[in-house]
Order: sequence, then C-alpha cells, then structure tokens
Amino acid sequence: MSKKPLFLLTNDDGISAPGIKALEEAVRPFADVIVVAPAKEKSATSHSISLHDSMELKKIDENHYSLDGTPADCALFALYRLCPQKPDLVLSGINYGANLGQDTLYSGTVGAAMTAVELGVSSIAFSLAGRKSPVHFESAQKVITEILDRKDWLETSKNKVLNINIPNLPFDEILGYRACPLGFRTWKDQFADDESRPNHYRYSSVPPLDEGAENLDTMSCREGYITLSVLQPSLYDQTSTQNLASLIE
Repeated sequence: MSKKPLFLLTNDDGISAPGIKALEEAVRPFADVIVVAPAKEKSATSHSISLHDSMELKKIDENHYSLDGTPADCALFALYRLCPQKPDLVLSGINYGANLGQDTLYSGTVGAAMTAVELGVSSIAFSLAGRKSPVHFESAQKVITEILDRKDWLETSKNKVLNINIPNLPFDEILGYRACPLGFRTWKDQFADDESRPNHYRYSSVPPLDEGAENLDTMSCREGYITLSVLQPSLYDQTSTQNLASLIE
C-alpha cells in the first residue's frame, strides 16, 4: 500500500477540462489521487446539490470518475462513497477564469472546496485569472508545486479553504505572492433575449469592474500577483448577533 498522502481532486469545468488534468499532473509527485468531477461544465453553481435528481456515476478507471452533478455533489459523493480513507487534502481546479472577491460566493470551484471543509477536510481552490490566449496552465502548475511545498502556509488554512488566483502570465512575469482580503467586483449583467425561444433569456456579461484598495485580491491579481485568501464556511456574524442579543435583553 502506498504511504503517500491521499488527495481528492475536483473542479467545476468538468472531467474533460484541461485544468483538472494540469492539476493532477502537478500534484502526482506529492500524493495518490482520486479524481471525481462533474460530467460537464458546472460553473457558477456554488454549493448547490442535485437534491431531487438521480446522478449517474461513470468510472473512467480505478482513480477517475465523472458524476452527472454539481461540484459540491462530486465532493460529497467522493468523501462519502469513493475515497478509501479520509483524504489529506481536497484540491479544486485549476479553474479557467478568476474566482476573486464576491465571485467566490458563486464559484463552483470554491463551492466544492468549501463543501469538503464542512466535512472536515482542508481544501485549496486554484484559479487561473484570465481567459485570453495563450492559457498558462504551466504557470499554475509551478504555483501548485510551490504551495504544496509550503507546509507552514498550508497549516495556516487548516480546516479552511485556501483560495488561490494565479495571473494568466508566463511564470517569470508574475510578481510574487500576496495574502489578501477579498475585493469587490461589479458585473454589469444584462439579460439577452434568446431569439430561438420566446420569453427566454440568457445572461450576457461584459468583463467585471474591479474596485477597492490595491491590497485586495481583485486589484493585486490584476497587477500580476498570485493572491491567497483564506475562506471559511460559517456565515455566522458573532459580533452582530451578540449586539442583537443585548438589545433583546
């Protein structure tokens, strides 16, 4: 039996996406892997689960599976049914496109990682911030290698999600790492008519406007820095709840 750690890999771009293949290639020297990913792209599905649907599992080989569900479904199914033991780490990505600022609330990439954390497994979400050609997955792979070598960094995000966005640049053009608060992104979403079907509409988005101070993840990644933000699943605001309790009393 292998003495390597066990990593669970997933994503929201689907089992055939080049990002998850690049992720697996980068982590193979560090761990044994099980890959469980959506059968097709499930971007912007956040934490959603297919509560009322029957999901088909397809076994590609001994360690690769597709599930006809969301990224959160994949994380849950893998942790409950497929992994021979509790994974040491869940890695989600490499997402094709950024997951910065409040976009982390919508991201299926982050949603899968957060789902794993809720079950007690530390997780990392990797995103390549930019969709212009060429696509530099090789830069993301080098970052993944460096991150997995930094045990001290990983310890600070234990039982949480380490959300990492990597500029879509050649590795030697990246300016370095920044630990950042989440920034602000304004999407000017417009609902476009679906001309093939009356009374049907589709989201039509222009690139977002990133706002805020230069130390935020949105602005830092735009400048060329790899951004690291630690996320946790609890929505509970202790201070405000205590303030409310004092008013009730």
